[in-house]
Amino acid sequence: MKHQTSARVLVLLCGCAFAIAAGSCGDCSTSSQQGSSSASTSTGASGGQGGTAAGGQGGFSSGGAASGGSALGGSADGGSALGGATSGGAGPGGGFGGAAQGGQGGVGGGLPIVDFTGVPTTCSLPFAISGPPLAPTWVGDTTDGANVNSDYCGGVGAPEQVIEFTPTQTGCLTLHISSSWTSCMYARTKCADFQTTMKIGSPFMYVPVVAGTPVAIIVDGFGFSNYGSFVITPSFAPGSGPCP
Repeated sequence: MKHQTSARVLVLLCGCAFAIAAGSCGDCSTSSQQGSSSASTSTGASGGQGGTAAGGQGGFSSGGAASGGSALGGSADGGSALGGATSGGAGPGGGFGGAAQGGQGGVGGGLPIVDFTGVPTTCSLPFAISGPPLAPTWVGDTTDGANVNSDYCGGVGAPEQVIEFTPTQTGCLTLHISSSWTSCMYARTKCADFQTTMKIGSPFMYVPVVAGTPVAIIVDGFGFSNYGSFVITPSFAPGSGPCP
């Protein structure tokens, strides 16, 4: 009996082991399946959530469209807003540097100073100037000039320089003279003819001019010892109105 009982137990144990190996043992199979399912579900949820939330959203929001692609790298910073249109193109780099500063600098530069220092001038050989546009200053020196002309402001015994100004427009020519000696200016329609004097002035002289009609401007000194260098600052007001 003992041998038969042992044999039955052995057969049962072997049968159970075979059933477990085949996956048909109910208790063992259920326990193993629950353990495998729990481990797989836990691991899978963690992996999936990490992949979708962190990897996907991070890739799209930060690296793709928002920061790297359209917003910062593409349109906003790198492309249209800062790099393209605003800074490099129409804004500080293009508009201001190209049009505003460059353009205004060119226009504001104007003509160079007219310097006829040391140039001998007479009524028959005047120094010719035309305008507007006008140079910012006319620089001359009467030291070696001829002593031919005079007018009510002086000129007797003092050398002079003669300018022939041909206006390109009708208007009022304003001249301001600066010198370290007592200077005077007078304007004539005919340089050597005292009777054609139009205006006399110092330090300002206002001369009405007609486009294309030359005017003689004579820089002279009041008395024998009045001669030397001078600077005339010209300006022009177009129109047919009277001069001051």
